[in-house]
Amino acid sequence: MRVEAVTAKDTDAIIDMLKKSFFILEPLNSSIGLVPEGGSSPELEEYCRVVVPTGLSLCARDEHDGALEGVILNAILTPADIPAPETARVRDGDSKFDKIMAVNHAAEAAMNVFAAHPDVREALDVKILATDPDRGKKGVASELMKHTLDLARARGLRLVRCVCSGAYSARVVERLGFLKLGTLPYNEFLGPDGRPVFSPPAPHLAMTVWALRLS
Repeated sequence: MRVEAVTAKDTDAIIDMLKKSFFILEPLNSSIGLVPEGGSSPELEEYCRVVVPTGLSLCARDEHDGALEGVILNAILTPADIPAPETARVRDGDSKFDKIMAVNHAAEAAMNVFAAHPDVREALDVKILATDPDRGKKGVASELMKHTLDLARARGLRLVRCVCSGAYSARVVERLGFLKLGTLPYNEFLGPDGRPVFSPPAPHLAMTVWALRLS
């Protein structure tokens, strides 16, 4: 396995890999049925396409055939990017993608990484971490995260944030020394009808926000 930077020319291949991994396997996407069988989510595709060419995203490739084994999409985060409270709730008529963004915004606002680290004004934000389920290799996610930390250090960034919607990504960052800023249980994130918007299966019971100070 080799890890390398991705560019705009890699976008279509990355989207194709994400369609069979993150798009359908990520706990919230799966729970709410974001992507129909054999289909896609134009909103999620556009979200990913914006993040790919940031110059901060990485991919893992097979040493022999060069096939994608995983991807980590990263971007710069500043205090101005922390969501406003009004974007952190679900409204009548919201799309499934809007609902997913709302719970992300709720977690980001409640567990403001810059409030926890007031001396930092710029951080690297891990947007998406996914591996190819067909390749079956273990350790790809951890390697991508380790290389992301190295990249952040090389860019002079002192803080990395990761919002984890599931238990597996949370385990990856915890093993690498990230500290948990807080937890938003899914059964406490309610829609206009007063019922939980998301009910993913165990162990994916909450959204967690993590941060790591870099030396």
